[in-house]
Amino acid sequence: MQHGGTRKTILEVSAGLFASKGYSAVSMRDIAAAVGVTVGNLYYHFADKEELVRASLTYVFSERMSPLEGLLKQHASPHDRLEAFVLWFVGEIFGEEPFTRLILRELLDGTAERLEYLAKTVFKEPFTLTTKLIADCAGTSDPVMSADFVASLVLGSYQFARVLPHLTGGGPEDASSDAVARHVLRLIRTTFPLGKGVSGR
Repeated sequence: MQHGGTRKTILEVSAGLFASKGYSAVSMRDIAAAVGVTVGNLYYHFADKEELVRASLTYVFSERMSPLEGLLKQHASPHDRLEAFVLWFVGEIFGEEPFTRLILRELLDGTAERLEYLAKTVFKEPFTLTTKLIADCAGTSDPVMSADFVASLVLGSYQFARVLPHLTGGGPEDASSDAVARHVLRLIRTTFPLGKGVSGR
């Protein structure tokens, strides 16, 4: 197997293991066994576990976020682009479990150094794009916190989705990605003066 192919496989497999078991529970030997390579081959690609953790996180997040800019360019108005972003984000969070588990695990357990690394290498561009969209649409004086509100709303809805059907008045349909997307868009229209640009679904 070529080194490039091996490296990509290592990143994909290690990201899945980290997402499901956590970083401390997964050893380099575990990853090597899951990939089907020797531990020595693993260290050929990555100097240590921390380097592998960072590389796998960057790989997964970059892969999922890379289509975003092209998607937003398909829409002319800031309102439509903001709607497209919300629908994309909800779809990614609810549809890509390893990706979502990694985000939540990092937010809860990531070291300060790793979170800073991810912020600067992966999250900075899409977050800047989101704050600009909100500023263009709503003219809010604090688009950074508004973007944080939108992200937190989607992530919180995902975390609570398994509980909601068991609560009074809740049902499985309320925890679906479509229902969450509609609800988030309604809250955005209520919270920000977006006018007619953001429509319901």
